[in-house]
Amino acid sequence: MVHSAQPIVSYNYGCGQLLRSNKALRLCIISAVVFALLISGVFVCFSGDIVSLFLPDRTSHAWQYAVAGLPLFAVDYIFFGINVITIGYYTSIERINLAMRLTLLRGILPVLFFFILPAWFGVTGIWLAVVAGDITTTVVIVFLNLKDKNSKKGTSNVDDHFREVTKMIEIGKRSVSK
Repeated sequence: MVHSAQPIVSYNYGCGQLLRSNKALRLCIISAVVFALLISGVFVCFSGDIVSLFLPDRTSHAWQYAVAGLPLFAVDYIFFGINVITIGYYTSIERINLAMRLTLLRGILPVLFFFILPAWFGVTGIWLAVVAGDITTTVVIVFLNLKDKNSKKGTSNVDDHFREVTKMIEIGKRSVSK
């Protein structure tokens, strides 16, 4: 989804059409969340059948662990979608450093949670480590978006960037027409 939206977002961002870029982001996130909820529901409702595709022996301990853990892990699809789409959006609007930091955060947090959560929750903590990493990344993204929108008297840094670019273009037009 994000790969399809990136050219749309990037083009509209480049043209100064922030509303279109934001609308594409919103549409992607809504689509991803709806799809993730549907898939998560399937994994929760049919975890035994899905696990049996890979582990046919329903009496094994591995099958029991997988059936118990798959619904926990399926919750991650929602946050994974939000994170990947937002990171792709930041890449499209030339906020590469932020996109890279969020990508690194998504990679580091699950490893940290793999050490912490099993100590607290046992085997369940292993299943929840990736989920906790993506939930934490989503919280960071929401915090950064709120901070960005509330900075500089209610305008975002992206808006300020476009005002500066627009001024430079107008100055260039004036100097060419003289």
